[in-house]
Amino acid sequence: MINTLLSAPRVNPITPVPGMGATMCMFSDRHAGTIVSISKSGKSLMWRQDKAVVVSGTTMDGSAQYQYEPDPDAPEQEFKLRKNGRWVRAGESMRRGTGLALGCRDEYYDPSF
Repeated sequence: MINTLLSAPRVNPITPVPGMGATMCMFSDRHAGTIVSISKSGKSLMWRQDKAVVVSGTTMDGSAQYQYEPDPDAPEQEFKLRKNGRWVRAGESMRRGTGLALGCRDEYYDPSF
């Protein structure tokens, strides 16, 4: 679902703010995190992955449910707003780069890999 959201054009884009949840989407896996800071121009942000603790289910069949905690020791990653409306990790392709879905935290490991 989140990967579909990343590819759809946004009519009302979400404005990022520090502390907001955001999910990094990588092929079929997703990693929950938090927006740490926004540039003055509003066209780049720093994101940090959260600790995701399984509270029910299992990652082996994709049924895991997570609880999220901030991880101040996780490295920060930069994402930039591209002209197609996507937030993409700095230095990566606008269309095929690692995307960031704003306003949600979602952790998922694809068990088929």
